[in-house]
Amino acid sequence: MITEYRDPRQCELTYNSSLTPSLISVYPTEGTDGTAFKITGKRFTDNVTMVEVLIGGVLAEVISTNVTTISAVARPGMKSGPSDVEVFILGAGKAIANATAARVLIKTLKVTSASPAFVVLQGRTLVTVLGSGFRTESAKLSVRFGTGTSLDRAEVLQSSITDTSFICVSPPGIESYLDSAPVDIHVYLDFGNSTESVTLSAAATYIDPMTSELDYVVPLITSVSPSEAQAARTGELLIEGWFPGYYVVEKKYDDVIVHIGDDSTACVVISMTVEEIVCQYFTLTTGDHRVTVSLSGNGSTITADPVIRVFYGIFSISPQQGSMAGGTLVTIKGEGFVPSADPDWANVVFMEVPKSSMNPNGVVACNVENASSSEILCRTEGHCWTDESPTLFTTPSCDFSATSPSRVYLTTCKKNLSHWENLRCWGSDWRTVFAPCIDADTKQEVEGGSPCLYEFSAEDIMRMRVAILVAMADSDLCSLVSSRARLSTDWVLMAVILMLEDWAMLGEDGVDAVAEVTAADEVEADAATATAAR
Repeated sequence: MITEYRDPRQCELTYNSSLTPSLISVYPTEGTDGTAFKITGKRFTDNVTMVEVLIGGVLAEVISTNVTTISAVARPGMKSGPSDVEVFILGAGKAIANATAARVLIKTLKVTSASPAFVVLQGRTLVTVLGSGFRTESAKLSVRFGTGTSLDRAEVLQSSITDTSFICVSPPGIESYLDSAPVDIHVYLDFGNSTESVTLSAAATYIDPMTSELDYVVPLITSVSPSEAQAARTGELLIEGWFPGYYVVEKKYDDVIVHIGDDSTACVVISMTVEEIVCQYFTLTTGDHRVTVSLSGNGSTITADPVIRVFYGIFSISPQQGSMAGGTLVTIKGEGFVPSADPDWANVVFMEVPKSSMNPNGVVACNVENASSSEILCRTEGHCWTDESPTLFTTPSCDFSATSPSRVYLTTCKKNLSHWENLRCWGSDWRTVFAPCIDADTKQEVEGGSPCLYEFSAEDIMRMRVAILVAMADSDLCSLVSSRARLSTDWVLMAVILMLEDWAMLGEDGVDAVAEVTAADEVEADAATATAAR
């Protein structure tokens, strides 16, 4: 029941320009955290509690306000670069403003320290710079070493940049630096139409560890070998250069940290002199990588360019369909495979299938018959699927089942392992690396991996049935199968189970041959069964 009527106009909201606050200007046009900005405009308020000011998205502290002027102090947390100034008046809303008038340049770039204090004349020493304001989306960070007009650009490792630190690679110095005072480090943020910069004076001293009488704790890399490595195999890396004698004499190998690539893959030092390091690597990521040597708590160095190429991957698989019962000979083309002649390692291939109680790992083996560094020939096992517990000798342990196109897992394990040991290596060995599906020309990973998928095809059901009969025939059971009326049901099922267990021994060619068995053979067998039943 309606007890009161109200005019609908009481529930409407009307925008009125005469009530809308506006921002006209901000002074100064540059600043940092702690800077007091004067904001002029119209239709502000005298009540400080009704005003909010955001500078670069960070709430500022409002000091004073009247209907035309607001004074606000910028707080820490802002990013360097052009920043919007926004004014909100409680009960009125956001102040309208010209985009240029409501924008200031915030400068938060600061440098407090750089380490290590010594860098090698040959360059490539890793220098960690601490401060603030380094990471911003609107500017490019760059660094130069030197004094006066003689400045040399340093490489900034982009992945290392945070708000408060970054790592750069020192540029090579000139001979005169060896006898001069420490050089300055200059840090820049380039916003396109403006630049912010800061200088850390006397920050780095150039030294030549190869000629100096002092044992500086700064390493130097001159070469790395080999230049190529396979991702899925262990190996050793030889790093030549200069390394402090203290670590050599005291055998402080645990304090010498070698990394291959940006993913920080460790290479364990097994021997060391002042001129070379030998380390052993395990799991590597495919791609072109640089090498870093760090002395725990002291200096670090990195190679100039990628010096080691790690390769491993699948280009294509053929055929991409095969019998559900297995026996298909599959050719896998790619790079970095283990040749069959290798005395220690072997390729391990699994096809992905749906998981079930019979196959909780969701993989089917493809048994390798031959391999070179660029090609693998393997024969599939049958895809057995059921979610019911099998009863041996009374019913087949599972049904063969078709799959959709799925991934092929290729990895490397120790040679001469059993099926279960290979499965354990594939699933849990910490050094295992799976071969990605990559384009043979560009060497880039193929999205979706379509050239590297395999499916157990439903079109091969009849071939599976015929192959079982032929497997029995090869076991000198042909006459018994032709008149299977004389066989007990349990005996036939038991024979089928035994044939299924050896299914991978049937080749695709053999299956194709027996697929030509005429339907008359089955008709004859069925007739014999009917006669025996009378």
